[in-house]
Order: sequence, then structure tokens, then C-alpha cells
Amino acid sequence: MSRNLSILPIALLAGLIFCGLGSIAEILTWLARLVFHEIGHALIFWSRSILAVPSFGLTVPLHSETSFLVFAALLGLFVWAARVSKTSGYVFLSLLCKVFLVLLICFTLLIPSRTGEMVMLFGGLGGELYLATIGLMLFYQPMPKRFEWDRNRYLILVISTLSFCGALVHWYRIRNNHAQLPMGGMLDLGALSNPNSESSGDLDRLIREFGWTTDTIVSVYSSTVLLCVAALILYYLYLWYQGSSGSGEEIA
Repeated sequence: MSRNLSILPIALLAGLIFCGLGSIAEILTWLARLVFHEIGHALIFWSRSILAVPSFGLTVPLHSETSFLVFAALLGLFVWAARVSKTSGYVFLSLLCKVFLVLLICFTLLIPSRTGEMVMLFGGLGGELYLATIGLMLFYQPMPKRFEWDRNRYLILVISTLSFCGALVHWYRIRNNHAQLPMGGMLDLGALSNPNSESSGDLDRLIREFGWTTDTIVSVYSSTVLLCVAALILYYLYLWYQGSSGSGEEIA
């Protein structure tokens, strides 16, 4: 049996075309990007053993310092999840669990807290790209039945496509001076009430607290775009090779 490998490139092409269709398309791609933006922040918080809840336009940490109780709980949970996923045949899901375990150990035990804070700020706009890339990859992977994956894979494909293509087009326009950097925060109420106050937006904080320049920001996120595109190409070539050897799974 073989996968329908035409679905992913068709979805990406449709997503790129959709991004040029005006204000409605901009709103929908913005909403899709917002999903991965806040999950991107939350992922780094959790990797630092700080529980955080992503919501609409804001990710709320439940405590400010690394908790070794949280670290132990997450370590045990994801070691178990990686093992169960692998033995159940969900190899890609097991790999994602192992990647999180590496992040958890690195950000909790090895990487300074200040560096973790910087990566957390990067992870919002970055998550719109790399988490969407993972979402696109998941389309061709089996998942546990409780996820109702035969149906929900298409929902994740649509959201991931809108986020990935929207972010790709946005950073392309920024790099070519056709759009401005997304400064400020969505819920930057302090800046709204007092124009002289410091913005809490991700990029504002990267510049103010970590010395990033606008050129650094454009370079880092443009490189993230290229890495995600390369990862998708390599993944697609792997699927094609796997399909040509007759070991793929049929997906309508």
C-alpha cells in the first residue's frame, strides 16, 4: 500500500495561493499562526519545567521559576509516552516525545535561565514555522485511535498549512522590505494606555533585553524558514523513497 503523496504539495501550493487572496485570507492565516505562536511559547516554558497555559493571544506561566517536581513529572510522563508509542508502532510520535525529553533536560539542567527566556520569546514566531512543519509531517503518520486521526489529520493539515504558508510569505515580504516587523504584543494593554511605556511584544523584548537588532531578527527567522522548508523537502523525499519500496500506508 502507498501514501497519497500528492496531498502535501497540493495543500502547500493552495496555501501559498490562498495567502494572496486579501483580507479574509489574512485573518484566517493570522488565526492559524496564533495557535502555533502561543503553543510555541508554552512548549519552551514546559521545556524549562515551568507549567504554562496557552490562550488567545497570551501564554500564561503558572509559576516563574523552574520546578524540579514538574521536571520529574514531565520526565517520567514522556519517557513512558516514548516507550509506549514505540512499542505500539507510532514511531514518529515516539520521536517527538524523545525530542521533548532532550529539550526538557537541556533547558532545565544545562541552559541558563536567561537563555531559556530568550528562546521562549523566539518560540512564538518561530513556532508558527517549526510547529506547523511538524503538523504537516504528522499528516502522513499513524496516531492512536483516541485522536480520531482519520478525520482530525485533515484539520491539522489545514491549520498547519495556513500557519506555515502565512508565516513564510510574511517573512519573505519582510526580508524584501515589503512588510514591517511584527512589533508589539497582541494584548499590549500598557502600551495602549501609555504610548511612552515599554512594549511587552516578543521582538521588542528581544531587542531591549537581549540586544537583538532588526537585522538579527530578520536573519534568524529567515533562516528558520529555510530550515523548515529543507526539513519538509527531506521528509517528502523520505516518504517518496519509503513509498517506492512498498512500505507506505495508504491515506486517501
